[in-house]
Amino acid sequence: KSCGQTFDRERLYKSRKKANSQLESHISILKETFGIQSSATEKILLHSVWPFLPGTEHCSKCKKSHPRWQKPDECRPPGPKAKDRNAWNVFEEDLAEDNFTTFFLNHVTDQTKAMDKETWFEILTIHTILSCGALYNQMQKEFYLLGQDQLNLLTRPPHDLSQPLLVQGVAGTGKTLTICAKIQELQPQLGPDNKALYICFSNNLINHVKTRLEECGVDITYVTFINYEKEAEKENIKGFYKDEKGMERLVNERGFRNIFFDEAEDLGVEEITKICQSVKNRILSGQQIPKLEEIEDKSYPKDSILSPHLSKDIMLSITATDTDISYADTDLSFADTDISLETDFTLDDVDVDDVEDNPTYFRMSSDTHHEGYLWFVFDQFQSRRDQHGLGSTKTNQNGEEELVWLGSPVEEILLTSVIQLRTIFRMTENIAKYIGEKYLVPNWKLGEEDGDYKI
Repeated sequence: KSCGQTFDRERLYKSRKKANSQLESHISILKETFGIQSSATEKILLHSVWPFLPGTEHCSKCKKSHPRWQKPDECRPPGPKAKDRNAWNVFEEDLAEDNFTTFFLNHVTDQTKAMDKETWFEILTIHTILSCGALYNQMQKEFYLLGQDQLNLLTRPPHDLSQPLLVQGVAGTGKTLTICAKIQELQPQLGPDNKALYICFSNNLINHVKTRLEECGVDITYVTFINYEKEAEKENIKGFYKDEKGMERLVNERGFRNIFFDEAEDLGVEEITKICQSVKNRILSGQQIPKLEEIEDKSYPKDSILSPHLSKDIMLSITATDTDISYADTDLSFADTDISLETDFTLDDVDVDDVEDNPTYFRMSSDTHHEGYLWFVFDQFQSRRDQHGLGSTKTNQNGEEELVWLGSPVEEILLTSVIQLRTIFRMTENIAKYIGEKYLVPNWKLGEEDGDYKI
């Protein structure tokens, strides 16, 4: 942003100052937080990359060109002289063709900057920790997902396309990247009669998903990308999910057996509510509920939409260590279950008459059973069609203003049929937990008393 052809000097100065400050802070953290000695931190090569900024600048005083930010004192204006202390810069020319390889090797092979192996490995470990927030593995060229929520979603088997999976997660829960991982998994099976369709509301997101897939070697020949807002009518998919002919056309005529609708919140909360109502009705009508005698010795994923609706009057009391379901006076034990849920919700809490019916949603006129994947992924609080946010109102007894959420979220009773992605991987604590559990860093141990992850 600050080094394009139209950059202004003030913005460039501020960006340079900020970059230098961050690099110096990084060294301070290594020294003060991790105890790395100054003799080692002095050998760390710090750098800022300026991909569109030439490495030379014209001098208005001597009318010559100088290396950028390295004018001789006689050409500098009076006042404090900004310096790139302990830092080196990568400019436009350094990135051209093979120049960067040469530039990089000249620095990393400089023996004067070598440090002992033990310190080097310790610093490498620290950087591994700091860089594991990505959901994409640059080394293996594949997606890896942080957290059991995403893995449970990714490993779900194919389902009847008339019974879609609804997935909700706030920003940072890996919704789009889980879709990318699913497409990667499906790619070897894709063909003319088994294609994948990715739908969203943004060309930028489409480009992002394409780039991610291509980077990990996914052949997208049989993957179609559609901007629903701009191309739905042209592609004849507008409202496909609530029209029998629309569903038939996509699945039978065009061969889309794997449909992923991302950013579905931009259909609007009202429409998401109707979608949730439709799926909820099918659960309540028994289409997705196992018979009671079929429950024993079954294993259901812990975020299964079946879990709150196994049968009327069943009270769930399930935790990671206690997996007994009480049904009247009878205990039913699950074999090898991985359910992890605590709730006292029963179907007695649901009045079917209160749930509006949407009989045409996801229906297909053909008698043929179509299996595949139909995901509707959304964050109801990011809908561009609805106004959401914090507001204030005077409601307490003292007449003080209290913060309240303004907007029209989907009713909680409808969200019981929605898979929830809860872990936010933009939070350092969650990233650290994942690193510890997956043993990504040698000698990374879990503290026994406080649950913190430590080296």
